[in-house]
Amino acid sequence: MTEKRTFRWEAWAVFGLALVARLVYLRSIMDEPLYLVPQVDARLYWETALSIVRGEAQDAVFYLPPFYSWFLASIVRVAGEDVGVVRHVLAIVAALAAPVTLLLAEPIVGRARALGAGVIVALSAPAVFYSAELLTASLVLVLNAAALYVLARSERGAGFAGYGLAGLLIGVSAITHPSILLFPLLLVLRYRTNWRAVALLVLGLFLAILPVTLHNALGGDAALVSTNGGVNFYLGNHAGADGKSAVAPDLPNEPGDARRTAAAIARASVPYEIGPRDVSRYWMNRATTWIRENPGDWARLTFRRLMYSLNAHEISDNIDFYGAAEQSLPLRAMPVRFGLLIALSLAGLPVLLRERQGRLLALYALAVLIPLLLFFVVGRFRLALLPFLAVTGSVGLFELWRTLRKWRHRLQRKELVRAPVLFAAGLALAYVNVFDVNEDRSWHYYYLSGDATYRHGNPLRAVEYFEQAQVRNPESPLVRNALGFAYAETGQRLEHAEDLVRGALDREPGRRRFYLDSLGWILFKQGKHREAATAFEQAIPLFGPGEEASRAEALTHLAAVREAQGRTGDARRLRAEAARLLAP
Repeated sequence: MTEKRTFRWEAWAVFGLALVARLVYLRSIMDEPLYLVPQVDARLYWETALSIVRGEAQDAVFYLPPFYSWFLASIVRVAGEDVGVVRHVLAIVAALAAPVTLLLAEPIVGRARALGAGVIVALSAPAVFYSAELLTASLVLVLNAAALYVLARSERGAGFAGYGLAGLLIGVSAITHPSILLFPLLLVLRYRTNWRAVALLVLGLFLAILPVTLHNALGGDAALVSTNGGVNFYLGNHAGADGKSAVAPDLPNEPGDARRTAAAIARASVPYEIGPRDVSRYWMNRATTWIRENPGDWARLTFRRLMYSLNAHEISDNIDFYGAAEQSLPLRAMPVRFGLLIALSLAGLPVLLRERQGRLLALYALAVLIPLLLFFVVGRFRLALLPFLAVTGSVGLFELWRTLRKWRHRLQRKELVRAPVLFAAGLALAYVNVFDVNEDRSWHYYYLSGDATYRHGNPLRAVEYFEQAQVRNPESPLVRNALGFAYAETGQRLEHAEDLVRGALDREPGRRRFYLDSLGWILFKQGKHREAATAFEQAIPLFGPGEEASRAEALTHLAAVREAQGRTGDARRLRAEAARLLAP
């Protein structure tokens, strides 16, 4: 009894350590514009959560998995709409992953190694970083670790009800991020001779997912969870895919715009009305067609994704990890990085696989890794590997220490080679700069900071961020366009602004419509009304389906030119057309 009570206190201590690390990091970056104004995917989740709280209509058929937005909305209802307060609540939730991992590990690898696993999660730099983002990664980590803990207890004879609870937790994780659905399929194979465990697991999974599926069915399209899977699969599998970027030449970078454009393109491809699931199927078919026609390219792309998955470098698709680390001493001070963890895990893997429940963790890791190889690799998606890596990494650390002690006593030297060799191989694998994985994207942190600052109503400060982004990546068309437009908005360096945007046009003709709009606005600010009108007239027809908001903005800009030219009737007509495009 004393040992169990002491171990509970160790779990509380690890939770405290994890919480302090996350709160200290959060306080260090709370004044950064990116944390005041959510960006990219975080903005979608945040705006959806606010719309839920305000009672506004939601998707009849969910495009994004809905649970994280519901979760955020529940926090907002209690804590209010202050994004800083919400982030602190999320940090508390994220910290739970550390003690749950400790409790999961203790019966499998022993008390000391379990404590090491909990500390690894508590002080993991990626886990601390993602705890501050309004994204699904931290919640999925907690849910999955809890599901593994319940499964492991059930396998040790704690009762069959645990299989149902584990299925429920996996189901909630699936309606947060559906890629985990591979895990219950592998569990069915693991428990194939235990029909009661399988039945309860499936029942729990069914109960969690059923409300979402029913909502979609009542909305007219019986998608299991959401309809963004086809688009995401296409973003990871097309002729220009690089394995680490969710971009495609025919879809905008902004997630909301990409959703609208993807739906419009799919619906324009057939002469009849199609639903959201058919839109997803259209993009899935485009991706599978490319794979079928280019098997060699797809195999090479998959190998790239494998190398990215196991590399030390944090690939970020929202806020750049390394840009954030420049602003935060606490994040830089976190001792556990992914590369070190990969190396330690490789050293500990042979020991873990001897245990039946160690093989359960390995099965889970496989279920997380395979979707990464099929879609694209970014740090927030591989964070779900942390329970496996923390336990295995702690075992590896103890194996290396055991090796050192035995080597000093000159005992069984032939057995001492394995852990150091595997550790060295893991370091080599994790830290190799393969396929340009170490590309410096810190410029993107400053680009997004400028965008957030501009949206927050401070264009002068936004210019400073965009200038920092351009220093780091002077060739980026995205940065050149943003800086040029910001100069125009603030009336600064208009000739230089024109040069920047013309350079963006030369470098990325695929986004010509957006850059022409910016160029027109700069020319208008210079008083070159005829040239400005020409730029807008060239841009407006290029905006395609799903880009109504951007087209409306260009029409409004052209209206300003016409008004300056004294053509007030044309200006009114253009503004009316823009209003029609923006009408719900």
